[in-house]
Amino acid sequence: MLWLAPLAAAREVAAPSAPLAAQLVRGWPPTHEATGPPGAGARQLREPALREGAEARPLEARPLEARPLEAMALLLPDASGNKLELQPPALAWLESLRGPLAVVSAIGQYRSGKSYLLNQMMGLPCDKGFTVGHERHTQTKGVWFMEGGDAGPTRTLYFDTEGFDATGKAAVYDDRIFAFSTLISSAMLYNLVETIKEADVEKLSFVAQLAQEFWRRSQGAAAKGRGAHRTAKGSEWMPPALLWLVQRDFLQGSTVDEYLRDALKVASERPTDDEHAKRLNQIRKALSAFGDGMSGMGLVQPHVRRTALCELEQKDLAPEYIAGLARVREWVSKHTAADAAGGPIAPKKNRRPLRTQAGGRVWPSGAELVAQVRKLVEALNAQEIPTAGSVIDAFNRDLILRNTAELKATLHAIALPLPTHELDAQARAAVHAAKAQIIRQTFGADLESAGGLGQFDASVDDLLHTLADANFRASHAACNGQWERCSGAVEKLKSATLPSRRRFWARIQECNITLASCVGPAAPEYLGRLHSLAVNGAAEYGEAFLNRISHLMLVGCAGGILVFRYVLQHATAEFVCWVVLIAVEVLPRLNAITQFSNAPTFWDSPTGQTVLQMYESAVYNEYIDADDWIHILLLVLVAVFFVRQCRVWYNGCCETCCGGGRRRKARAKDASRRGRKTRPVDYDDEEDEDEDDEERELRRPSRTLRR
Repeated sequence: MLWLAPLAAAREVAAPSAPLAAQLVRGWPPTHEATGPPGAGARQLREPALREGAEARPLEARPLEARPLEAMALLLPDASGNKLELQPPALAWLESLRGPLAVVSAIGQYRSGKSYLLNQMMGLPCDKGFTVGHERHTQTKGVWFMEGGDAGPTRTLYFDTEGFDATGKAAVYDDRIFAFSTLISSAMLYNLVETIKEADVEKLSFVAQLAQEFWRRSQGAAAKGRGAHRTAKGSEWMPPALLWLVQRDFLQGSTVDEYLRDALKVASERPTDDEHAKRLNQIRKALSAFGDGMSGMGLVQPHVRRTALCELEQKDLAPEYIAGLARVREWVSKHTAADAAGGPIAPKKNRRPLRTQAGGRVWPSGAELVAQVRKLVEALNAQEIPTAGSVIDAFNRDLILRNTAELKATLHAIALPLPTHELDAQARAAVHAAKAQIIRQTFGADLESAGGLGQFDASVDDLLHTLADANFRASHAACNGQWERCSGAVEKLKSATLPSRRRFWARIQECNITLASCVGPAAPEYLGRLHSLAVNGAAEYGEAFLNRISHLMLVGCAGGILVFRYVLQHATAEFVCWVVLIAVEVLPRLNAITQFSNAPTFWDSPTGQTVLQMYESAVYNEYIDADDWIHILLLVLVAVFFVRQCRVWYNGCCETCCGGGRRRKARAKDASRRGRKTRPVDYDDEEDEDEDDEERELRRPSRTLRR
């Protein structure tokens, strides 16, 4: 039979000396020795013996689903000690069970009396139930189970779990066992010592959240949000009925249940901005998944000889302990009773929705229980579980991310562009402050073990590269704008009416002053451009300057000759213009033709240099830039010329129209002075005289033309 098969990973079966049938007839079961899995510690299971005074009777042949004679290992730790391994013999036995099954599990710290409690619940001594030890090291490894043999339509399986918080074990292993028990149980005994502590509340809250998530993943459903109980297939996780069982309860005052209700109240009166209050409220709200299924009870110490409990009989135990144990049995029976359909237990009061019913799942058959066990263990082993260490790592990572974000904001607030050395100094100061903040606020002595500072340094490198690129772009944009203004001002010199080398160097000096505010990595490039402009532009502008001066002198002399000859009629000025034209333009060209070489020009002579200096001083000085006024001066000259011409034209018209009358008046006045009598005026003679005057005026060259 499968129920007689030895555990492959936990114990060896000693071959009986007589046929198995003969042993069954004598009522003597086979002997089992449990050596336990490698590295898990020895678990010695003593062979069941008949109670003293009991009559030996032959055992009847049982079906495959008969109650096992001793505890069986369902889950054992793997070689790494962090994950769980299913045990095929236990799965085969569970799969053979029919009818509704209720699972009652005991969880809690190691050395808290879980195995002894379950033995008392089943009414078995230590040598027939779960192994009870009094050593410092944990006795139970993994998850073991036995059938309670309780009367009723529902078969009760008691699960004994390995205690958590033992030294030398990873917390993730404890969390897997805790979460498995929470997911698989119909009723769960949370075994505590002496009182309920905040750490116990927080651990249960943490495991409840893990259980919800792993149930969802085991059903292959997509998440519907944090805290979702129902999966896509409609399978709902019903939290088990939970009993906070306080062992060695000797404290006075309120009962354990009253203390539990008070401890699980949400701290609503605390300030909402208090992070610690928020954390406490989150822990308690996570336990709301258990609904009305949570209760609290206390058990006194069974006997003062705690290391000799297995040697004591029931009559030797404390009456208060026996009475409390009866209340625990009653609570278990109440929360593991299923209806005739073998479905989830009925709600105990008020007909609340399923997710707040006071009880967990009652399994319809062993096959369904085994199928769910396989899924849950696979999900628990496949997924990484956050632990206290991982929480610290997560806190440190969050601290690093937060300080990295603050550092990024600080670097972005730096006004750009800046010289490279100044930017490096400010950036390094900000990085140093952020790193000091991380080291000061981090948890754990070795931050490098989690790769924290390495991650921070990598982020800092990226931020510094980004900052350097931003500084270069800002520097290029600022310098380019200044260079456009500077180069535009220099470019305008080529179109100046009155060229001036002094003006050119003044513009270069202004560019120096303008580009002095050009800082950052792009500054050397634009300063180099300015230097090239000063060197190359000076040579080009100097050559073009002499050519333009020559052309300007030629145009000025020719214009002066025409003006002083026909307009102003100034012979001396006209002569000067001719002399300058011949000296500056004609003689150097004739000299070059006669010598067949590049003879020095007039501007190369001392006289020419003197003339250029006088020109430069007149055209551009600290008081005036003649190029800004030359167009106005030309307009004034043109206006003066037209005014003069208009006056000449007006005088000519007046002389023509009114000249005869004025002359007659003048002759009459002259005759009166001489004492002569004026003869009568003959208007015909006057008209003839006027015509003669007009003819003489026409024959005489025009004053206007002479001028």
